[in-house]
Amino acid sequence: MKKLYRKRYVYVAVEKAEAVTDANLMKALRNHLEHIFGLTVLHLSRLKLEKAVDGKKFILSVNNCFLKEAIAAITFVGRAGEEDFVLNILGIESTMKKLLNKVSRMKMVED
Repeated sequence: MKKLYRKRYVYVAVEKAEAVTDANLMKALRNHLEHIFGLTVLHLSRLKLEKAVDGKKFILSVNNCFLKEAIAAITFVGRAGEEDFVLNILGIESTMKKLLNKVSRMKMVED
């Protein structure tokens, strides 16, 4: 059975804030995605919070066909809005396992 859509996992880090709740993050992302691209793209993108690593890092999933739109919305959060936090993309992968491996390698390089 073939899947109708494929997911991409996006690793996002929050800057300029102590900690952001899951609800605040998703509200800001959905508002920007809807205002820039419309309600149809918001619905079809299937933007979802998969995992909160800590108060400053999150893993999001998005439909592969709407990845560029989701990246644009993530980029504009905090830069073109009234939010008190800015989001930066640390990595994008097709599976969560690859994304977590990439993140662990990045942490080893930092240390």
